[in-house]
Formats: sequence, structure tokens, C-alpha cells
Amino acid sequence: MAITDTAQDLTNFDEALKIRYAKAITQYIERTVALYGMLEKKKQGWTGKHFLVPVNIRTPNTVGARAHSGNLPSGGADVYVDAKIVAKYNYCKVKAFNTAEAHSSGKAGAWATVRKQVLKNAAADLRDSLNRQLNWGSDGILCEANSSGLTVTIKTYGDSIANTTGDAPDTTKLLRVGMRVCWGSYLTAGVLEFAAVSPVAKSFGQVSSITSKTVFVVTNTGGGAAPVAGDVFVIGEGLGIEDHSLTHELTGVSEMIDDSGTFENIASATYPEWKSQMFANPDGAGTERELQEDDITQMLDAISTESTGSASDLLLFGHHSTRRAYANSLKSRNAERFKPTKVKGGYSREYLTFHYDGSDVPLVDDKMAKHRTLFAMSKAHTSIYEVKPFSWDSSSGGTWKWDGSQDAVVAFGKIYCDLGTDNRAAMGAIEDIAVTGITK
Repeated sequence: MAITDTAQDLTNFDEALKIRYAKAITQYIERTVALYGMLEKKKQGWTGKHFLVPVNIRTPNTVGARAHSGNLPSGGADVYVDAKIVAKYNYCKVKAFNTAEAHSSGKAGAWATVRKQVLKNAAADLRDSLNRQLNWGSDGILCEANSSGLTVTIKTYGDSIANTTGDAPDTTKLLRVGMRVCWGSYLTAGVLEFAAVSPVAKSFGQVSSITSKTVFVVTNTGGGAAPVAGDVFVIGEGLGIEDHSLTHELTGVSEMIDDSGTFENIASATYPEWKSQMFANPDGAGTERELQEDDITQMLDAISTESTGSASDLLLFGHHSTRRAYANSLKSRNAERFKPTKVKGGYSREYLTFHYDGSDVPLVDDKMAKHRTLFAMSKAHTSIYEVKPFSWDSSSGGTWKWDGSQDAVVAFGKIYCDLGTDNRAAMGAIEDIAVTGITK
């Protein structure tokens, strides 16, 4: 007599995966990825290929005092340009072996528990990836080598950066053991690796160990040349553009808040108004300085002048060490402005604040943020442009699919979005802040 095992309710669990766990992961991302949770989600301007956002780049001077019989000020047309925000695509893939199901078939609910744990791990990995991207930027540079060979010493604070973005994390904090990475020179003159038109890596492999905050070891699976000084590392598992993350990741704060280059298809050389308020170290880059209250006030003044939002829309953002530097500066003055507040929006979290123009501006800290820099922005001009929130793919009729080569099932989740602004001048940064306690 044939016996059918009905203990594992595949259909109902499949729906639970799509409904319950997709929603739970979305809430998890909003709760743990600070910027994603705090910024408004927008869909306006989607063309089917990218977002087009009209930017009021220049406003004519149409005000003036006159005598009682004087002429009205001349009315001029505002100058608008379209900012192009390209949607970025992030995925997480999970696999559960059917042997685990068989071993647990006699235990009620064990099948679901196995897959639930796999999904939790996937959510944590996706959280870390989104968090990293929103802090750093679309190039996805994890670090830049300062040595040759498979034991890599990276460039740190104060070192000269070779890649043309002029930026790279100064510790190994973005790396993980087992992470699949590609490497190569990035737009270095005369070298084709990671070139703009066809970004092809030199080789690829895995991070086998992380020795310290400045040294890690990588395997060379791809068989190409080993890393040399000036090579950058990105996430990937192949040489071609379809196998690595270079230029495909989300726009990050450190990329968006800048006073040079072309951003969202608008050139700051053509429109000087399309520049952030950058407060570089007067003693020169690469030299630490104390974070002063006057510096923060000047930055918020500059942003407020350029913003159509209010002081309540302002947000300060930085690494834990930057937050600590600010707290220490307050404590040294008897903590007269040190007052934690609570921001409630589905969860509670305490922030340091900076009192400005009648509002307490929160200072949000994040472990993935750039070291030694305090960023500021107006939430009135900064949004997550979202084509599709997180969801599990069910295009083949079900969420769990047979792997095709192993006794296992796979599922993959996806989120289509990017960080964008309609006013780059309504944000700024204070650089080269003296900090302590950077362990990684």
C-alpha cells in the first residue's frame, strides 16, 4: 500500500514564505539599515528604465525693494535639469538541502524551522550588504591594496589613493572570511582592468583570513595575476561584468555628498550649484582635527540656506567613532548639550542630537559608515527611489525551486531601488575628524 507523507505542507509554507517572511525581512531591513528605514520611499518619475527627477538647479533673483511707484522686480524662469537615478538590483539566494528535511521528518515543524533559519541568515547578509552600499557607493570598492601578493596590506587613512574615485575604506571592516572577491586596477592609465566600458577583473578568489584591520589573505581561484599595489577589491566570482559588483551597487552617502564630478547625470562643472557643502581640513587632507561645534553649525547653516525643507528635516550621519568624538567634545564642556532623545517609528532608538534653529537634529551612527567624516543631509531632498521592495521570486509558480544539480531547493529574494537626491547642495560633510577606538 502506498503511503503519502502529508506532514510537510509545501503549498502553505510556500505562501507563508512569500507573505510572512518577505514582510518580516522588509521590516528587518527598515529597522537595521538606518538610512533605508529613515528616508522616504518614492516611485515618482519611473520611466521603465530609470527615474527622471526634475531638479531646480538655478532660481533667478526675482525679489527687491522699490519705491511706492517703482517697477516690480523682473520675473525670470527657473532653470530645471533632469537628474537620472538608475535603479540598482540586489539579490539574496538561499538553499536548503532535502536531506535536512528527511532527517527531521519525524519532528513536527522541523522542515519549516530549517528553512526559516536559512532565511534569517539570508536576511542578515542582505542587511549588511545594503548597509555597506548605502554608506559607500555604486563602485562597491571594499579596499585598495598597498602591497603585492596574496597577503594584502591595504591603504589606510592618509595614504594616497590610486583609483580615480579617490576613495576606499581605510580598514578591512567591509571584508568577511569566505567572501568572494575580484581585484584589478581601477581606471589606472594604460591598464584595461576595470575600465569604464568593459570592467574586466584581473582575477578572483575568496577571502581566506583577516589578520588585522589592515591585512587580509586571499586565494587566487581565477588563475590570473595576484593583487598589486593600487588594485581595488569588489564582490564577485568571475572576470566579466556579469560576475562582479563594480559600478552596479547602490548609490552611497560618501558618493552622493561631494563637490565634484558628475552625479545623477548632472555635471558639477556645468552647474556649480550641483555641489555639496564640503568642509575640508584647512591643515590638509590626511591630518586629523577635533570636531568643533562651530564646524557643525556652519555646515548646517550652509545646508539650510540651500534647502527648501525645515530644520526638522536635517540629519547628521557618521560612524560610531565619529559619534563618540562628538559626545566627548560635549562631555569636555560639562555635557551642556548632551541630551538623548527618542525617535519612534515602529521601533525606538536613542540618538545624540545637535540643537539647531529650534530643532534637535539627530546624529545617527552606523558601523558601516566612513571613518573620520560627519555627513549631513536634508531628508526633504533625499529619498530611496524604489521600483520594487523586497520580495521572493515566484516567477516559475513557486518560491522554492529545485536546484537542478543537487538534492536541494533554492529561493532568491530581490529588491530594486537606489538612493537619490533632487538637491545635492542640501547636504555636506566635515572631513578628517580625530577619532579613537577604530578596531576595524
